[in-house]
Amino acid sequence: MKNYNFQILSPYEFEILSRDLLQLHLDAFLESFGEGQDDGIDLRCSKGEYIVVQAKRYKNFSSLVSNLKKEQIKVEKLKPERYILTTSCSLSPANKEIIRKLFKPYIKSNEDILGKEGLNNLLTKFPSVEKNFYKLWLASVDVLNNILNGQVVNQSKFLLDDIQEKIGVYVENKSFEEALTVIKSNNYVIISGSPGIGKTTLAEMLVFHLLSKGMEEFVFLSDSINDGYKFYNDNKRQIFLFDDFLGRNFLQNTLPTNEEKQILRFINKIQKSSNKVLIFTTREYILNQAKQKFDVFEKDLSKCVLDISKYSTLVKAKILYNHLSINEMPFEYVDEIIKQGYLLKIIKHTNYNPRIIESFTQRKLWEETKASEFPSKLINLFDAPFLVWEHVYENQISSISRIILNSILISGSKIEYDQLFKQVKVYIEQNKNSFDFTINNHNFKLSIRELENSLIQINKNHDGSLVIQYQNPSIQDFIVSYINKDKVAKKYLINSLHFLKPSLNIFSLKSDLFSNQKIILDKTLLEYLQEKLLDRFIKLEIDSKLPKYSKPSEDDNYIIKLFLIFDFFKSKSDTLKAFIQNKFENIIYSENITNRSIYEFSQLLILFYDTEKFDSERILLNISGCFWDYDDLGYLYEIKGLFEEEFENYEENGEDIIYEIVYDITYGITNTDTDEIEDLRNYIDQLKSIEEDFHYSLDNRIDELKTKIRRIEEKEFRQQDNFYDEFPDAYYPQRVSYIDGSLSNYISNQEEKESRSQSYEKPRDETEIINNLFKSLE
Repeated sequence: MKNYNFQILSPYEFEILSRDLLQLHLDAFLESFGEGQDDGIDLRCSKGEYIVVQAKRYKNFSSLVSNLKKEQIKVEKLKPERYILTTSCSLSPANKEIIRKLFKPYIKSNEDILGKEGLNNLLTKFPSVEKNFYKLWLASVDVLNNILNGQVVNQSKFLLDDIQEKIGVYVENKSFEEALTVIKSNNYVIISGSPGIGKTTLAEMLVFHLLSKGMEEFVFLSDSINDGYKFYNDNKRQIFLFDDFLGRNFLQNTLPTNEEKQILRFINKIQKSSNKVLIFTTREYILNQAKQKFDVFEKDLSKCVLDISKYSTLVKAKILYNHLSINEMPFEYVDEIIKQGYLLKIIKHTNYNPRIIESFTQRKLWEETKASEFPSKLINLFDAPFLVWEHVYENQISSISRIILNSILISGSKIEYDQLFKQVKVYIEQNKNSFDFTINNHNFKLSIRELENSLIQINKNHDGSLVIQYQNPSIQDFIVSYINKDKVAKKYLINSLHFLKPSLNIFSLKSDLFSNQKIILDKTLLEYLQEKLLDRFIKLEIDSKLPKYSKPSEDDNYIIKLFLIFDFFKSKSDTLKAFIQNKFENIIYSENITNRSIYEFSQLLILFYDTEKFDSERILLNISGCFWDYDDLGYLYEIKGLFEEEFENYEENGEDIIYEIVYDITYGITNTDTDEIEDLRNYIDQLKSIEEDFHYSLDNRIDELKTKIRRIEEKEFRQQDNFYDEFPDAYYPQRVSYIDGSLSNYISNQEEKESRSQSYEKPRDETEIINNLFKSLE
């Protein structure tokens, strides 16, 4: 007979197991319900005999009886014809008799009381059920004995409590099957991924699984692959685990001589064997470091890359649920998370990470706060994921790699490889007194490889250029939080500004609505930023993502930079205002201003225009060709209000510049190539808006678009009719018409069908399932 320990299951999992077994045992369908206030019903059969089932997961009989006494009143109200109880604890005949008397007359016989032994009996009878409960099978007494009796080499003996805890929180997902598939094909697997994602946990589950399947010996490799050669035994079924492959030794540049060649030799040896498995775990950036340092690692090693994006919302929910269940978080805290609407926010958080969950559950952080305040403190932990990234950032990557990560922050969320190199070069040059190295193509490339797939990701544009961004939003959140605690680091960033627009987007005053996502500057740093911007104004570029075609002119760049600086500081400084005004006056008559900077030019013109100082006619002539489309007319309208008198003079002299601009733009709107009716209606609205703002009659252009809409509608109607008439009525028995009234009957029948279909109970959505899952912790 099976001998499973049901304590390894969560309360929800135990209920589902009870349902699956009893449905087969009773040959009846059992309804499941949302958790929470269940009124004494976990499962129910209401067809035929009215049966109520209650599933109780308790460690011992005394705890079970204490709870069952509270259930008596509920059962009295329900008055089922038959009451069945399942429980995870062992029951003696005397125990069953006590329970039967508690629920007399609803429990018909002691056979309707199923303890640990009874459920194991049903699992023996219905072995197909255990396939759906992997961790139940893995934590069975027989399997655990196999694991514990397997010889462990080079590591302390497996401890039963540790194994059960790890199995208890583990949620099987695609990564497990992927890893097993790779092992079956290659006899080895490299599990790589970001810190805290669950690489070691997956490796341990694989070890437990393989030991339970007949492997005899587990060899743990801690520092060198030489231990693998030392303990290799041709006659034994062995599992080798090299956790944190290359890890600390490689980072400290103490990799033993020819270690890389020895590793590949060992892999080849394992692949040729028939009774060996080798499992590596590694942080992705360390594997990349090894590849760039040792050519032999460029070989296409089989990998199972553990990627958090593979986890479905439900799997993430189960990981969180298992940790809360195993670490016995009081339900009042869980209930507050649900009631305050934080449960799905945590599970779907961009920074979701099993290591964060493990940290706050094992340390029982809820004990430090009130239940009502805990949800907001928990979400703050996800918002600032120091636990995952701080150690890596400070100790495990090179100085240039840290500078690259900081440079991405002030260069935009995505940046091309060449542009990033330019920004990193500026960073090092502007802070050269703090660094004892320079940047070149070689060491930059090495650092990019070090970071790839762990802290950054590299993609290709359609033109083949490389684009770099953070691997995960949590990395940017961490860097922002980290730098916000270090005034010197903030100065490094300010010194390094090169791409103006993304740089200013990442800086903020404390009053900013999104200040938790930005680098906060106090008054002193704000003045420092202003000083640096004015000092390096000419060398600054607008953005790292400017188009390669139709680039702004030099004067466009000049104007845009002036506006960006003015807009960021909101002219709070007289020195800054005077600087911008002086620079603007130097370029106000430029003939090289294009549509690319017309918005910024119009805003600065409105701010600094002086009727006595400026030649308005010259300005207007220079910018008259900069208004290209409907959006540009908004800027023209603002300028019109500024030069009201000048425009009136133009009209009197028959030189209406505004009319010429409006004519060209409205002509372009009217002569559009689109056949989308919705677009054409939007264009009509635009023409009406232009009429209202500039007082020109555009009725003819509006009529043109209306005519085009009518023609398109008529064409679509004819096409529909022609398509319909190509087929005989036999193929379209549902054909209807307006004439004989069958259309209204048809519509009425369809609406009735739809109403009936909507009246059926819809399956519970994912949110409800997850909420019910966590309510079962009560």
